[in-house]
Amino acid sequence: MGAPAILSIGSEAPDQAAETRIVVVDTHHDRRQLMRYVLELGSRGRASVAFAEGPDSAVGAVERLDADAVLVEVQIPVAHGLETVRRLREAAPELRIVVCSFHTDAPTMATALSLGADAYLKKPLRPTELYHALRKPTAATTTKERS
Repeated sequence: MGAPAILSIGSEAPDQAAETRIVVVDTHHDRRQLMRYVLELGSRGRASVAFAEGPDSAVGAVERLDADAVLVEVQIPVAHGLETVRRLREAAPELRIVVCSFHTDAPTMATALSLGADAYLKKPLRPTELYHALRKPTAATTTKERS
């Protein structure tokens, strides 16, 4: 059946869906390129992926592109990754923020979620897990996810 598409960030049917705009925040070139590949595959070619390396460039990219979602690696270093989450949430309250990291200690995860991340995924990622986390939840599922 294939991987679920990430097109459901919006509410349109897949054949009429607008392009999904995603910003990947990571300082490692190879990981950014891998995320681009995974995201483009999961969107069936309907995602545009931009990159940022820290809080300032992430907020700028989100505003410039009117992004739907952001993937943040908190280990860029950790303080910059967490600051990125905080600043993104302040700048764009409706933005879907997903942290994807090898840094998986409980305090960092809890801090990221308290600063506004919608989900925290441990690397290595499974693409279906990533696609699911990127989907904008309905009001009914938002409460369950944040609990």
